[in-house]
Formats: sequence, C-alpha cells, structure tokens
Amino acid sequence: MKEIKFRGKSIKTGNWLFGDLVQDLKNNRCAIVPQERVWQVVDYEVDSESVGQYTGLKDKNGKEIYEGDIINYYNCVCEWFPQYAQYIFHMGVYVFSFDELPQDYIQVIGNIYENPELIGWKTNETN
Repeated sequence: MKEIKFRGKSIKTGNWLFGDLVQDLKNNRCAIVPQERVWQVVDYEVDSESVGQYTGLKDKNGKEIYEGDIINYYNCVCEWFPQYAQYIFHMGVYVFSFDELPQDYIQVIGNIYENPELIGWKTNETN
C-alpha cells in the first residue's frame, strides 16, 4: 500500500516539513503536521503553493519523489496527471511515466519551488 504523506515549506523557518496535510480552504492556509504532533498545527504552517504529495516513488539513491520535484532526465517535473490517474514526469509537451524512464539513472536534482531555473524549457515556452 502506498504511503500517503505530504511536504511543504515552513512559513516560520523556511525548512521542508513532512507529514500529514491539514488545510483551511476558506483562508487558503495549510500545515504539514508530523503524525505524532497533530495538536500543534500552528507550529507547522506552510506556504500552500509549496505543498506536494509523496508519489510513492524513489530515485536511484532511495530519495522520495514528491510532486514538484525535478529529476535529472531532461529536467522533467513530477506532477499528478488526472487524465492518466498517475504521477507523470513532463518536459514541455513531452510526458513520461516513471516506468518509461531509466530508473537506475533517475535522480532528484531539485524542485520547482527552490530551483525554478532548472526547468529552462518551461520559461522558453512562454517566450
């Protein structure tokens, strides 16, 4: 069974937090709360734009892959793709499933929140 967890960037510290997602949709606020500390939500508020779910996939080094991660295969970005009901890696108009990629080579090299410069193909599309 796939482990369900999220990550988000802490508003207080700027560090990544990992755990359960708590949302206040009315006020567009989110928190990522470690499972053992659900009673202290205020300490775990994160930037709602940085929230990403764990895909259940790992790179060649065993690092967990989250939505918004950038991998070294043509700097593809990991996203949920509802049309296929799966996580995909895309580079502009090109879309790859994890099974289509050389898994012994795949490595997380950053994410779209901290390293947007790694996805130069995305900025080139808008020019």
